[in-house]
Amino acid sequence: MATERRTNGHAAPNARELLDDTARLRGDLAALGEHTTRAVAGWRRYLRARLDAQPYATIAVAAGVGCVLGGGLPSPVLRLALAIGGRLAAERVLGQVVGALAAKPDE
Repeated sequence: MATERRTNGHAAPNARELLDDTARLRGDLAALGEHTTRAVAGWRRYLRARLDAQPYATIAVAAGVGCVLGGGLPSPVLRLALAIGGRLAAERVLGQVVGALAAKPDE
């Protein structure tokens, strides 16, 4: 009479079941690798196109995502970045205003 070996109340799997499970796992991992490769290539193409079309916005979004994933910036660094960004934005707006005024003919 054959006795069934039990582990934690369940019958132990036989070698054939383990080989079948291993083969299915190998196929699933190969499919996962293919899907991952395609997804990474797709994201790479998408980001390259966004970077070509809107470089500053793409860099700003990437910096924001990196900041969030990195746990944020210390307050002094954040204040400095906002001060520099505000100053650069103000200089750009003033440059555009001056350029627009200079282009108008005298009235």
